[in-house]
Parts: sequence; C-alpha cells; structure tokens
Amino acid sequence: MNYVTCYFLQKEWLKTRWYYLVAVLLSLGFVGYVLLNFFRAAGLKGIAHLWEVMLLRDAVFVDLLQFVPLVVGLLFRRGAVRARNAAQVPEN
Repeated sequence: MNYVTCYFLQKEWLKTRWYYLVAVLLSLGFVGYVLLNFFRAAGLKGIAHLWEVMLLRDAVFVDLLQFVPLVVGLLFRRGAVRARNAAQVPEN
C-alpha cells in the first residue's frame, strides 16, 4: 500500500474506532439477550418442545436480531455526521 492509502485508513480508523467498539458490544449484547431467552424457554419446556414449535408453528425465537443492523447503522451514521461536522472549519 502506498502512503496515501495508509494515511486514509488510519484517519478513518481514528474517527470510527469508538463507534466500532460500541457496535460490537451492542451486537454481542443483543445476541446474549436472545440466547438467554432461548435457553430459559428450553429449560422450562425442553428442547424437543421448542424444536417442535419452531418447525410446526413457524415460531422464531431470534426475531430481535433483525434490528441489530438498523441500530448499528444508525450509530455509524451519527458518528459520520459528527465527524463531518467536526472537520468543517468555521468561517470568520
């Protein structure tokens, strides 16, 4: 890689590193929450019952995960707007 590419990647990493960390933690939190709910239901009714419900009644136990990309995208959008506003030099 040339110097300009390395500089650009480093600059973008400096702007987005905290948002990336928050996005990873948010994603792991969502997955952990869904898995805890699933294992709680498995403990109450048994895994065979959950498998039957998922197959015969089309029940989805991980429907909350569909919102993870939306929340992470909004987080990165807010960070990009904030970085763009910080980079603008106010006119005198």
